[in-house]
Amino acid sequence: MIKLGFVLLIAVILVQGMLFWKYQRQVKDICRQLAFMMKHDSNMLINHEFDVGGIGKLSDKLNELLELRRKEKQHYQEKEALIADTYTNLSHDIRTPLNGMIGMLRMAEQYPDDLEMRQSLKAKVNESLDYLVTLINNILELNKLETYKTEIVCMPFNMIEVIQDACFRSYRKAKEKNITFHMDVDKKSIQYPYVVSNATYIDRIFANLTENAVKFTEENGNIDVYYREIHHDDTHVTVEFGCRDDGIGMSEEFMKYAFDAFSQEKKTSRSKYEGSGLGLSIVKKLVDKLDGTIEVASKKNVGTDIK
Repeated sequence: MIKLGFVLLIAVILVQGMLFWKYQRQVKDICRQLAFMMKHDSNMLINHEFDVGGIGKLSDKLNELLELRRKEKQHYQEKEALIADTYTNLSHDIRTPLNGMIGMLRMAEQYPDDLEMRQSLKAKVNESLDYLVTLINNILELNKLETYKTEIVCMPFNMIEVIQDACFRSYRKAKEKNITFHMDVDKKSIQYPYVVSNATYIDRIFANLTENAVKFTEENGNIDVYYREIHHDDTHVTVEFGCRDDGIGMSEEFMKYAFDAFSQEKKTSRSKYEGSGLGLSIVKKLVDKLDGTIEVASKKNVGTDIK
């Protein structure tokens, strides 16, 4: 009995020693794999030969941390690329109208007696100046919305009047392109035309949405704007408004960048469709400020629906 007990003890010691040796070897192997991944920035995952002493759980947790680290790194890389693109686009958007104005002013000097030519050049210079002023105002507004905790001043106003005023400005631009601009506001179904909110924000939201629709809709296209009440109680009213067009639309790949500042789907769009790509970014931030939601549905060469 004593000999059998001694043999069993020796066997247990040997088994434990073997397990400890394997455990130690596996830990060293995991450390080696980690060192390799960190040195070579590898996307590999940690492997383990056996699951003893929590080795499997350790590997799983380390793999989760590695995946989290990779996602964070990808996020920062995308953010850095976006910042670089922003500076590039901003430089382009400022230099292009400035260079155009310099060229037109020089041309005006070459035709001192041609009144018609000088008037035409003057009009183009004014257009470029208006574009620059709008661009600078948009940049300052976006920076304010992103940087400062702006206090929202809410006052009573007639929602329908604000919407109509904003849409009328875009309607005139649409008319120049022979675009059919239809506004659907059923006044009879609206029980609360007067609301307490921020009229400036509402005006800007509608103006940006409709101006974008006009900008990216070709001649003889169609734009539909609608406004309706969808819910109300004793203290609050929930409204839905949106803008549909049959313009150039957006691809599925670009949709996730639609609200990013200075985003336009193609570089060629920056020259064909004048604009900085700030319109929807400002709209999104204004909607968030008003505790609202915004959804975009779009298809390339079919159109866009924003509500």
